[in-house]
Amino acid sequence: MGTDMHGPYVQVAALCQTFIKGAESGQLSLINIIEGATVVGEDPDEMPPLTIGPQLKLIINLFAGQTKGRYSLSLRPEAPSGLQGDLIKLPQARFSGQGPNGVDIIVPMPEYEITEEGTYWFDLLFSPGSGQDDRLLTRLPFTVVYQPQQG
Repeated sequence: MGTDMHGPYVQVAALCQTFIKGAESGQLSLINIIEGATVVGEDPDEMPPLTIGPQLKLIINLFAGQTKGRYSLSLRPEAPSGLQGDLIKLPQARFSGQGPNGVDIIVPMPEYEITEEGTYWFDLLFSPGSGQDDRLLTRLPFTVVYQPQQG
């Protein structure tokens, strides 16, 4: 099983509009990496909610290191206020253990409602199983700016 010192290691963790995966090389090209959004609204004191989701692609590339087997991955959202949301399950990562290998997880971003201005964090968690605690691999920021319209 993977441990803190032996992998997996994050090579890429990003939200983007789209991507290209080379047919022969398998190499990834991310297009329009998204770091946040601007919300426009009429109320100067309250931002209207924004739902992010499948229009964005979540791209994760993990290098196995010495990790072998199947493992669960999830995202743990955290609002700017510090409130943590429910875990968002992601597809399992399977590390073959043969030679240097990596795993690509490419999925539409699951729907998530943004309700406040500031930086949201999506913690990428790796579950080693066997009753061990999930391990934080990295954090993805998503910054929301609210711009009230002048009436």
